[in-house]
Amino acid sequence: MLETANITEMQRHYRKAHILRAQAFHALFTLRPLRDAIKKRAAKPRPALQSCPC
Repeated sequence: MLETANITEMQRHYRKAHILRAQAFHALFTLRPLRDAIKKRAAKPRPALQSCPC
């Protein structure tokens, strides 16, 4: 009785972890092009930042 309950609990935990991992990978893959675009935009020299005395 206790073993079967423990197994179902482990399965539930594994399924939750798997879903979270899948969501994390999905977020990574969807955000990668966004991050690349941001990096390209940040790589362009900004005159306002260049003229800053600090």
